[in-house]
Amino acid sequence: MAGIHQLQKHFLDYVDSLFNEEVLDEQFIEVQGLKPVDNPNFTVQLFTIFSDDAMTVITVMAEMLKQPTVNFIELYHTGQKLRGSSATLAGYVRQLHYEISTLKSKLESFFHLEKQIQDAVGEVPPIRLRMGYNLENLKPA
Repeated sequence: MAGIHQLQKHFLDYVDSLFNEEVLDEQFIEVQGLKPVDNPNFTVQLFTIFSDDAMTVITVMAEMLKQPTVNFIELYHTGQKLRGSSATLAGYVRQLHYEISTLKSKLESFFHLEKQIQDAVGEVPPIRLRMGYNLENLKPA
């Protein structure tokens, strides 16, 4: 297993790339800040619930669009579970599915790195919004 310092650096580099790609934003930091000390997997659990629910809604919407007669009112209300707007076209559903799948993959990598650091009994570096990271300030493992 890689050294804790190397894992922390990799973690911070990955976080920085997720901010640069706008996969993460200040809301993610707020959610991370809600993580109770006694439940380090809180964010993973929350994200899993969200992504499972989102994929279910997208699947339902995709099936609705395959019907010979589409009930756009029902489609609209189903889409509101994910998004607060009325843009519920087939292309939107495909794009949303792609984006959630991409987000899921990237955040799974994020959580995997975080878990590697925890398993190595290391301190997961705090996340700061689009700021440079300095590993010199971390406590040695």
